Amino acid sequence: INKDKEFNVKLIKDKDNNMMNMFFYKHYPDADSSKDSVSSTMATLRHQKHYQHIMNSQHVHSSHKNNLKILYQTGSSESDLPLCTPNAVCSKLDLYQEPWLERQCRCPGKPCSNSLSASDGHTVSDKTRHFKICEPVRKLPKCRLFRDVTWTLISSEDSSSTEQILHCRCPRGAIAYLVSRQVFRRTEDSLALAFSFACSPASTLKCQRKEPCRLFSVKKRPHAIEEVNTNSLCQCGPHRYCPSHHHESVGVVAGKVYDEESVRTYSGYCLPRKSTGDEVEASYEEKN
Repeated sequence: INKDKEFNVKLIKDKDNNMMNMFFYKHYPDADSSKDSVSSTMATLRHQKHYQHIMNSQHVHSSHKNNLKILYQTGSSESDLPLCTPNAVCSKLDLYQEPWLERQCRCPGKPCSNSLSASDGHTVSDKTRHFKICEPVRKLPKCRLFRDVTWTLISSEDSSSTEQILHCRCPRGAIAYLVSRQVFRRTEDSLALAFSFACSPASTLKCQRKEPCRLFSVKKRPHAIEEVNTNSLCQCGPHRYCPSHHHESVGVVAGKVYDEESVRTYSGYCLPRKSTGDEVEASYEEKN
């Protein structure tokens, strides 16, 4: 690492990191990562105004196509989007509830797939999201657990958008988690951050009494869109299940609110499975 980069990292570590943390969790709030390590990395980008611009810039423009709500990460139309680099995510499709799509870049010479299906040959799935790329996904190798980087998320100091590059596909049932953070200089006057994610098997730990089985991070976006990230924490015992939606009437408890980012968290607790058609009564206990 060169002295100039060391100086930049050290210089910014003393600044307030709250907004930087929220910027990271906006994109991957369900990533398995240390808050301290995220804070030290996010502190390397210098201007809080820049982060607020990034957070707000994606909330302005939308259109509708085949009843699918479409947001634009940059500008307000296809012509405003940058050209995709190789294996960059051109669209992010969210299927948590009513489907919506965020356009991120333009495929050279052809449109980016907006199919709701994961079988269109251009999709890598991650929980309730589909990442669409211009190239056929069959050309992406299968990731080795814990060893290979499945994707990299890049944010530049002088840009209002982020870029997600896919490198390989996680095995079926695996989840992505943060493994490294790198600060680099894209231009003489601009720093950038690269977050790398690898694949891990889903947790097989059994939930303890009063322990939440799933966390939800819900961000309000324009046009009545909710961007929801989920993180499964443990497995419920026999004859029990974990709520899959933060709007479920039982088994879900509202948590902390981050007003500046329009984010609210929720915790899901294990419930008994239905044995009849009667309404299930929650047997979990809320934390005091």
